[in-house]
Amino acid sequence: MIPSNPVPSTPPRTPATPVYHIHQHLDLRLAPFQEPTIVGASFLDTRVARAFRRPAAVILALPGAGRAWLGAILAHAFADLLPNKTADFPAKPLDIDSWTTIDPRLPRIVATNGKVNPWKSTPEQMPRAFPWLAKVPVIVLTRDPRDIATTIIARRYALRPASEGASSSHELESLIDTEHAGLATLAATQHHWIAATHTFGSSHIVTYEHLHADPHLEIGRLLNFLHMEATAQRVAGIAHASRFEALRDAENQGRLGLRLPTDPNKRLLRRGITGGFRDYLSSSALAQAQRVIARHAPEYA
Repeated sequence: MIPSNPVPSTPPRTPATPVYHIHQHLDLRLAPFQEPTIVGASFLDTRVARAFRRPAAVILALPGAGRAWLGAILAHAFADLLPNKTADFPAKPLDIDSWTTIDPRLPRIVATNGKVNPWKSTPEQMPRAFPWLAKVPVIVLTRDPRDIATTIIARRYALRPASEGASSSHELESLIDTEHAGLATLAATQHHWIAATHTFGSSHIVTYEHLHADPHLEIGRLLNFLHMEATAQRVAGIAHASRFEALRDAENQGRLGLRLPTDPNKRLLRRGITGGFRDYLSSSALAQAQRVIARHAPEYA
């Protein structure tokens, strides 16, 4: 039964701070503005949770950079740590913050795109220093910013590629041209993360493109960074379970705990390729995107 907060018969003179019981039997007094999220039969507030369990790693990644894929890899890797792998496998395996926070048997992993919102900022407003990560292991997940921009717009507008007879996307071209919350901001955000890795407690870079090219190698390196067993057999099992086709089938069958859009072009797992942005842009837009990348993310130029 979900615990409820007692309501006093007589209002106290000073505002009472609500107390929520988390299944680790810790009582957390939350500030009144912090609304808890219900997860199963427990109350959880991830902002307060940081106070009692230090993250084993922080993932810096933009939406559309492959966070779903990385989340699935971690879910399958961490499931081996649970007493009953099948029964205890997280109901929402891609929601990294949720299931690694509420289960103390798992290393706590926090996924974030940083403290400055790239969807509301220009490249110049994105931070270059990250003192809050000075003593924390950090996994930087990167992807070609042009593919990230394409993924974002495709999910929003259900884009179809030119290979299916569609014309170039005006919405995507607008994202490329704008300095405010556009391709330039996405590129600068990732570039600043990569440039700052030497300032983190420790760091590991995973690129979407390398993960595609050699998933076994990249998964093995990731497990080693997290100080987890990385035998060839275990890596092969995780790579097989988290392959794109398996994840797409799981999404279509509602097993990822996600809302399933009726239009397949809006789903989380769409094409699973690298360099797909070329299938949505005109030649002039591709040239403009190349100029933006050369300026703000030369590692992808």
